[in-house]
Amino acid sequence: MYIIEQFRNYCSESSDILKKDLRVIKTKASLQTALVELLQEKTLDKISISELCKLASVNRGTFYLHYRDVTELFEEY
Repeated sequence: MYIIEQFRNYCSESSDILKKDLRVIKTKASLQTALVELLQEKTLDKISISELCKLASVNRGTFYLHYRDVTELFEEY
């Protein structure tokens, strides 16, 4: 978890680069699409990160590089 926090700090320092990175854009779009699909079936507090990542075809570690929890993803969207 320490490494992820270090990377998040690095990312926040170089956020301009990440905002333009196509991989980041595609990952976030995939997570947002999966979130919308899951919200049609259940409430936000019932959505797990595991099921969200599975539906989005995104590794859980990748999710945590960008968000702390599902609520943070929802608020960004």
